[in-house]
Amino acid sequence: MKVIFFGPSEKAIASGGDKEFEAGGVKNLRDAGINVLACSRVAENNGIKDLLLQKSIPMEPVGPVIANYIKQGYAVMTF
Repeated sequence: MKVIFFGPSEKAIASGGDKEFEAGGVKNLRDAGINVLACSRVAENNGIKDLLLQKSIPMEPVGPVIANYIKQGYAVMTF
């Protein structure tokens, strides 16, 4: 499983405090060994890149990442 935060989910992580960060499941995902990633372009456009970096959320442009995951056979789920 791979988890990519994009748009509203990035904003929610960036704007929440530590309690919301943990309650939002990011800590749980990491504890389960699931890699998380956020879109660097969306974060930059929304002015939240530094806030995500403070929470140690790795970022990169996710278009090529998603395309690569699809080629590897991953199914894309959005909600």
